[in-house]
Amino acid sequence: MQVGFVNENRPVINKILKAAKLLVGLSNLDAKILIHCLVGIDRTPFLAMVYVSKKYKMDYDAAYKFIAEKNPNTRCHWDWVNFLKYGEFES
Repeated sequence: MQVGFVNENRPVINKILKAAKLLVGLSNLDAKILIHCLVGIDRTPFLAMVYVSKKYKMDYDAAYKFIAEKNPNTRCHWDWVNFLKYGEFES
């Protein structure tokens, strides 16, 4: 599944949420899952964070901390997280 980003810059949130829902469903079936983007610094961890928050019913901050522990190179885009929380990007 390819998850969309606008201008390689901002996630298309409805696609991220749909992908996270799919990942939760697959993991409930004990499927092995690989999430990967070109570099794996921001987009991959972002999708993983959304997945972890949905799967384990964590808030986004706790899910980010969990992902960052696994991949210390993770770079969080808090504007993306705020969009998930509040529905708008900061300018």
